[in-house]
Amino acid sequence: MPDTAFPGLVTGALLMLRLVVLWGRAGAGGRRRAAARRLEGLLQAEAARSEATRLDAARRLREAEARLAAIFDSAPCALALTRMSDGAYLDANPAWEQLFGLDRHAIRHRSALELGLWVNLADRQRIYERLADHDTILQREIQLNRPSHADVLTCLISGRLLYIDGQDCALWTVMDITELRRAQHHIEELNRTLEQRVTDRTAELRATLEALHHTQEELVRQDRMAALGSLVAGIAHELNTPIGNSVTIATTLAANAREIRDEHAAGQLRRSRFDGHLESTLDATGLLMRSLVRAEELVRSFKQVAVDRTSEQRRRFELGGFLHEMAITLSPMFKNSPYALEITPTEPLELDSYPGALGQIFTNLVDNALLHAFDGRARGHIRITSRRVGATRVEIRFDDDGNGIPAANLRRIFDPFFTTRLGKGGSGLGLHIVYNLATGLLGGRIEVDSTPGAGSRFVLTLPDTAPQAPAAPPPVPATRLNFEAVGPII
Repeated sequence: MPDTAFPGLVTGALLMLRLVVLWGRAGAGGRRRAAARRLEGLLQAEAARSEATRLDAARRLREAEARLAAIFDSAPCALALTRMSDGAYLDANPAWEQLFGLDRHAIRHRSALELGLWVNLADRQRIYERLADHDTILQREIQLNRPSHADVLTCLISGRLLYIDGQDCALWTVMDITELRRAQHHIEELNRTLEQRVTDRTAELRATLEALHHTQEELVRQDRMAALGSLVAGIAHELNTPIGNSVTIATTLAANAREIRDEHAAGQLRRSRFDGHLESTLDATGLLMRSLVRAEELVRSFKQVAVDRTSEQRRRFELGGFLHEMAITLSPMFKNSPYALEITPTEPLELDSYPGALGQIFTNLVDNALLHAFDGRARGHIRITSRRVGATRVEIRFDDDGNGIPAANLRRIFDPFFTTRLGKGGSGLGLHIVYNLATGLLGGRIEVDSTPGAGSRFVLTLPDTAPQAPAAPPPVPATRLNFEAVGPII
């Protein structure tokens, strides 16, 4: 009975009590008949009020049932109502129909056992016992068959015990988590194999990196050998003049000697002729000696440079004499050109280091100036100075009055394969080799300062005694892949 009916009953009871009192006070005859009529009127009024209250309560009950039905039908999760006694379905919402592919009218008064929904009957038993004992069960993971697709769903099931129409019922909520569990299992499998995949990938990357390092080392070696080959060609060309002159002079001397011999044998040799021969012989031998000394100087300088460059042996040497030998070796690069190389005299500076590496730095910096600094210029001057810095270090400066280096390129000039003349004679390895040799084998540092249009200055600071074991050069900051015509490839 609805709660709204109780106020009418209480009011009616009080009214009856009041009428009884009035009836008792009324006497016989007309007064009792009047009381009876009054009693009848009151009862009719009360009956009308009770009927109105009942109708209002019924209307509100229908509205509440309609709201609950609308909520039940529009709920996005699967809902079903079953009897506790036999598990038969009383109703299900559209979401349940869509999940299991079954019609709600076709399943009424049929249990989940009859429909074949339960995969594990032990799960059903435990869930029903739990619901009967605690009135509520929350998010139990179970597996249910889906007859429409002939597959198995992994679901979270929740239930609440209700009392409807005099019988115990259960309201069930079913949430499909099959895809969630599948994704979770996939992630767990990925996590189980992640360590091995990371190890394998790391090994692949390490192998690739080693291959890149080997390739870079091979390119550097080839670039150094190419520089040495260029020196060989230059020296060979430079030797051609003194050696050619020497051959010519020697041939002339031999011819004159034969003529003097023939004249002497024939008794026709005159003193004036003999004195002239002696004078010409002295002049020729002087010229021959100068040519041979020049050739010997070139050969000796190149021989030392070549030995140092190919062996990378450590030895003691005097820096000024070494720079002079390098200037002689590189002199063919400046022959018949408007460019000049100047070695400024300095105090004797003795080094215990690697002259081959220092010679490579010298050659690469001079070659860099000729290729880049003086490009498009009618003349140019390279000046090399050296001095002691502190007690154990020396400083070598390479100054040129060329084009200078743009500020955007200054921080990248030591990167491997960085060049502004890609395909025009620049390999992008020259200054990278300089950086590696200076900071690695020689244990020093190299800095560059430049103003566009005002030339560049490379400052090489070295210990006068190189490290015993070659130090690893500091890493040059890596740049991203670049396939432009100008700039580093990597």
